[in-house]
Amino acid sequence: MITLDGYKIYRPEILAHFHEIERASYSGRGRPPIEHDVPIRGLRYGQVVKIRNRRKMEVVEYRSVYVSVPSALLNI
Repeated sequence: MITLDGYKIYRPEILAHFHEIERASYSGRGRPPIEHDVPIRGLRYGQVVKIRNRRKMEVVEYRSVYVSVPSALLNI
């Protein structure tokens, strides 16, 4: 399980390192389907985002990005 802050560059970088290629079936007619990178099985990536008002931290949010983060970490 990977837990990071909400910096936008982390999501594509994690997918670049922990991915497998998903290929759709192709019947041989028309354009071949585009291959997509999907997260590997079992990858758990969550974000911890802190919302601040000036210097005071007001709220901490836990977000699930890839697969599911254990519900004990989410504000449910």
